[in-house]
Amino acid sequence: MTAPKGDAVTGPRSRARISFHDNSDDVRSLWGLYQAAKNSRAVQRHLGPANKGTYLLIAALWETYCEDVLLEATAELVATVRDADLLPIAIRRAIARELKEDKHDLSPWQLAGSGWRAVADERARRLCREIVFNSPKAGRVDELFRRTLGIADVSQCWTTERVPDPRSALDEHLARRGELAHRAASTTITKRQVSDFYQLVMDLTQSMDAHLGAFLFTVTGHNPFADSDPRQPISAGE
Repeated sequence: MTAPKGDAVTGPRSRARISFHDNSDDVRSLWGLYQAAKNSRAVQRHLGPANKGTYLLIAALWETYCEDVLLEATAELVATVRDADLLPIAIRRAIARELKEDKHDLSPWQLAGSGWRAVADERARRLCREIVFNSPKAGRVDELFRRTLGIADVSQCWTTERVPDPRSALDEHLARRGELAHRAASTTITKRQVSDFYQLVMDLTQSMDAHLGAFLFTVTGHNPFADSDPRQPISAGE
């Protein structure tokens, strides 16, 4: 199993994806433990809990990536688009509908001037809290990106050579993660399951970066994930 550090990730990549790899130290440590335990049966008997902990970590890394890349894409969108009228129509309609439903009489004034930037950003953060998590399965990820950026069925972009149906594979892993969280003593996690889960999620982050980068390029004429140093902070446009 490979788990490269963030600075080893080449090609178009978001800051969220770089962080995903940088935060995978415990995954790399588990594989180091397996290498060290090859000749020690006594150590091998204690690797089960390490498998479980790493499996839970991978689910958390995926959840964090989805939140981070969504907020990163939203920040890039509102910073680059010069006027709210240039936002994708699905976003404008959703914000308008929510403001109409707001009982506060002054809510439309939140959009005055450049206020729409803060509204769009805060809305994305709120939806992250409300929709996906703590179970970032395919359907919930789809809902999050549909409601925040107007991207329909973002999970359809997921590609990997490891499994024929990445959506089902991810949901299966996350269902197992739920069983582990609630019935840890009776749930067994193997080294192979840990590896399969991590490799799948790693492939999905690459697919998501490519898809979101193309989306941003279509809307703004700029793909920030293709920059040589995506770690640079995003500043608000004029």
